Amino acid sequence: MIGIFAAWPQLLLKTAISRGVWYLWLVPGFATASSIWSSVPLDTLRAGLQLGLTTLMGLLLAWLVRPKDFIYALATASTIIVILSLLKNNYVIDGMTSTVNWSGLFANKNTMCYTGAYLALCCVALAISPKSPPAARGMAALGVVLAYIICFRARSVATILAMTIAMGLIVFAHSASSVSRTARAHYVEIASIVLLILGTLATIVVLRYSNELLALVNKDPTLTGRTVLWFWAGRVIPDAVWLGHGYAGFWVQGRPMAEFLWHLLHIASRMGFHFHNLFIETWVELGVTGLSLTVFTIVVTVVRSYRRLRAAPDAVTGFGLALVVMALITQTQDVQLFGVFNPMFLIFVALAAYAHPRPKLVVPARDRILSW
Repeated sequence: MIGIFAAWPQLLLKTAISRGVWYLWLVPGFATASSIWSSVPLDTLRAGLQLGLTTLMGLLLAWLVRPKDFIYALATASTIIVILSLLKNNYVIDGMTSTVNWSGLFANKNTMCYTGAYLALCCVALAISPKSPPAARGMAALGVVLAYIICFRARSVATILAMTIAMGLIVFAHSASSVSRTARAHYVEIASIVLLILGTLATIVVLRYSNELLALVNKDPTLTGRTVLWFWAGRVIPDAVWLGHGYAGFWVQGRPMAEFLWHLLHIASRMGFHFHNLFIETWVELGVTGLSLTVFTIVVTVVRSYRRLRAAPDAVTGFGLALVVMALITQTQDVQLFGVFNPMFLIFVALAAYAHPRPKLVVPARDRILSW
């Protein structure tokens, strides 16, 4: 970041105060401010500032890299990680369930699965884009197969479902580009309504027959201990319902409830844990105020991504909305968004910036990072 600031000081400042993406600073700002009432103020302040730095890095990516180049870069990084993960072939024990899960390069299976999902979405977007050579499409097909293999090996049903839905959205966006310009907006609107109805019906069925469906994929009704965590979160939230316990201020050693939950779920390390639900975790740490800011940020990003897709449907704009949708589905059972230096949050910020209409890049081509 120091090197980037030295190279483009005006760009860094302009990116930070850009009016179009001001709302992306609400959660980092409130997270930093929560150090005032946190029981571990220095830890909260450090985490809040790092979250702001992650936001700035995502915005800089959007300014310095064209959308399609961003997909190429993400595909390249994901491919390298997937190959190294297959070579390392690492397994970890889940403290909550005592099961052994494949995790590749990482310390948990979810991060590995998300990397595979990023690769799959990038491959689909690049393969169906115009002028893609046959070799690229063949490599893309291999990337999608690898992504499914990774998710099956790690036994992440939620990621498989979210990844499949997201790839379908990219294909749908590409199909809209073949419709006449005058009919594209109506095509997207009608298809969106149909997909929304089908999604609502599918959700009702899943909720109605959740135990039976979980049994089919060898999952227990507690979602591997998640419902137990959510139950106890409901007992913690009233203690600081409006402002929360501070960003990164609950899961700290010495806090009685945190120690109790670590012991209950056999987390021997007593660190690096969460409530396995973005919205519950945010409610605990940042209260109703922080939860409202989080939901507002997500809603604005989804609306802007949809408007961009409606105005110019293709595989690239479809990729932006698809990845945001995938993130929202997975975050009902995990905490990746709004995480310090988290790849999912970094990508989310960049895609949110791409979804906002903005001037052309002000950086000369010879100075632009990753100008492929």
